[in-house]
Amino acid sequence: MISGDIELSLLEGEDTTNVDFESSADTTSLQVCDGGSMELFLNIVDFGGQPLPAGKPLKVEIRDTSLADAPAVTLHQMTTVVPPTTRTVVLPVKLELASVPVGTTVWVHVDMDGDGRVGKGDLVTVESYPVASIPRQTLTVRVKKVG
Repeated sequence: MISGDIELSLLEGEDTTNVDFESSADTTSLQVCDGGSMELFLNIVDFGGQPLPAGKPLKVEIRDTSLADAPAVTLHQMTTVVPPTTRTVVLPVKLELASVPVGTTVWVHVDMDGDGRVGKGDLVTVESYPVASIPRQTLTVRVKKVG
């Protein structure tokens, strides 16, 4: 099983600000050999170095992108809002699984107009951010404005 716990904080020493979130998929079935725990820390930053817009919906998906010429399979999805900050948004995600399928990546969407779809002006990942099968890792994920 994959399960997610999320804590949103600002990069500012040891200080942490917790933010409530809603998950549209609390758990997702995934065939794994043994149970295990993996922590994934996402440092979400704007591609151009601008602050992320406070109060806007922030969606993170862990996707299996290993199939060629096929849509990605969403393994886990969570939604929260961007907290007031002028700094990087840190998003710790705890996944309960033995290993990550090869081809698993992180996708992020900051929904500027709140319609739930990627559209002009939204911020999304435009680079691949592979998730390794190790117990603890940190990824810096850059989002870029959709033109």
